[in-house]
Amino acid sequence: YDNYGYDGMSGVENSGGGFLESSHFDNQGDNQLQSKPRASEQTLRPVTIKQMLNSQSAHGDSEFRIDNVDVTQVTFVGIVRKESEQQTNIAYTLEDGTGSIDVRQWLDQNHEELPEEKEKRAQMMSNYVRVVGRLTQFNNKTHVVAFQIRPITNANEISHHFLEAILTHLQFTKGSAPGGGSMDNFTSSAYNAGNFKSNNDQGSGGGIHKEVIAVINQFAHLDQGAEINQVVSRLQGKYSEPQVKEAIDFLQNEGHLYATIDEYHVKSADSY
Repeated sequence: YDNYGYDGMSGVENSGGGFLESSHFDNQGDNQLQSKPRASEQTLRPVTIKQMLNSQSAHGDSEFRIDNVDVTQVTFVGIVRKESEQQTNIAYTLEDGTGSIDVRQWLDQNHEELPEEKEKRAQMMSNYVRVVGRLTQFNNKTHVVAFQIRPITNANEISHHFLEAILTHLQFTKGSAPGGGSMDNFTSSAYNAGNFKSNNDQGSGGGIHKEVIAVINQFAHLDQGAEINQVVSRLQGKYSEPQVKEAIDFLQNEGHLYATIDEYHVKSADSY
C-alpha cells in the first residue's frame, strides 16, 4: 500500500492514521453536475477526509463528485479532536491522517439526552468514531451533516475502512478486477457490520416512515436489501403505492436508506 502512504498500523493511533497525502485522490472530475440528484447518489460511499475535501461541488450545495461519480451520502472514520455543543446541534472536528473536517449532528428538540448518552459522547473525545452522513457545503467550506456517529471498539475496523476506501476508489477509476463483483454490490454490503443504530430515530419521522423502515429491515440479511415493489406489496391495503414510494424517497434524502444494486433496491443505514 506504499502508493497510498498507508502502513496498515497508523490508522489505530490517536495521532492520526489512514493513508496520507496521495496524488491518487487529487484528480477529480470536471464534469458538470446534474441539477436533480440521481439514485446513485443515495449509495453509501466509503471515503477518506481528503477525498471529501477534494470533492467537486458545482453549485455550493449538496451536489458533489468524487472520482467523477456523484455522491452525497458518505461513511468515514476519524478521531474526534473537538466538540462543541449548541442548542440545536453538536459540532465536531474529526481527522483521519489525510485531513480534518467539521461534522455537525442536529439534535432532536423533543429528545432529552440521557446521562448514559452524554457519557458515551464524552468517551468519544480523542478516540476513533465512524460517521454516516451527507456531504454539504456552507460558506464555501465542505462539511458533513451526520446521521449517525458511533465509537469504534475494534481497531481492525479502521484498517478495514481504509482498505475499502482504496478499493472503492480503484474500482471507480480503474474498473473492477476480473471476476470481481460490481461496485454497487460492494458498497451495499460494506457496512452491514457497522452496527449503525440511531439513538432516537432522529429525523426518521413516524407512522409510514417507521413502517417502511421496519419492512425494509426484514430484508437486511440480503446484500441487495429490499426491492421497492416488495415494500409496496407488504404495506398494501394500508398505504398506496405513491405513499410508500414518497416515504422511501424521503428516507433516502434524510440518509436513513440508501440504494444498493440499482435504484429499485434499498437498505437501511440502521441495519446490521
